Amino acid sequence: DSCINSFINNNRTDIFLFEKAFSNSTVTAVSVPFTVAGVNPVQGKHQLSNIPLVYEMLENNYDNVATSIITSWSYDELSRYKDYFSSEKLDCFIYREKINAPKVVDMAADDNLIIDEFTKFTNSLKKGEKFFSFLHFSNTHYPYYSPEKFKKINFEDELLNNYLNSITYLDK
Repeated sequence: DSCINSFINNNRTDIFLFEKAFSNSTVTAVSVPFTVAGVNPVQGKHQLSNIPLVYEMLENNYDNVATSIITSWSYDELSRYKDYFSSEKLDCFIYREKINAPKVVDMAADDNLIIDEFTKFTNSLKKGEKFFSFLHFSNTHYPYYSPEKFKKINFEDELLNNYLNSITYLDK
């Protein structure tokens, strides 16, 4: 959403819940950074140096906000992106290598680790502290991942079969 900054400024409230976020990029490694920047990929990388990231906007506009990005992806393999996310306003940045998790799909760990790390993050909040957390799940990313005990759907189409099993696992 290229309008995150104006949305925050025009809707001063204590709670924002974005149940769905969309990026115009078809490449995950690009869409995740553009989502937290609120910049449309068409606008180009040159504008990013002038655009604050969403957690910087929140901490600049609100008191008492803890911020986190929690992803199962590898960001040691994408060091430029790791640098991109870095900010004194980001309190917690968890990615696959930071928690020493094995790779299970493409470049990501098991998404259950995201839930574990998010739980740790929320448990660390002080009473009354607000928070922003960007959770990036990847197990529905090709090549789809789900443990054997969740592989219950059987269609002739293997791609659809793997995808639906990974969704079942993610839902669980």
